[in-house]
Order: sequence, then C-alpha cells, then structure tokens
Amino acid sequence: MSHLLWAEVQFIQEMALQEVIAPSTLRPRCGPHSVPTLTFEPSSLKVPPS
Repeated sequence: MSHLLWAEVQFIQEMALQEVIAPSTLRPRCGPHSVPTLTFEPSSLKVPPS
C-alpha cells in the first residue's frame, strides 16, 4: 500500500476577452441566490417576419 506524502496543485486557467460595443450589457441579480449575471440589453430593433 502506498501513501501520498507530498503534492503540489497548480490551477491553470485560460481566458479570452472580447470587447462588445453594442448592445449594452446588464448585470441583473438572478436565481435563488441573487447572483449578478452578465446579460445583454434587449434589442430595440424590430425584426421583420420571415
């Protein structure tokens, strides 16, 4: 039987950033824990029916 005597943990994270000019973003508090989540503002443009 072996035992772990020493260990090192490394957290590696990659992130991509992209600038959004339009539509505006909002951070409403959602869910049962009221966590602010990033969402987009509803568009005021009307889409014609297809």
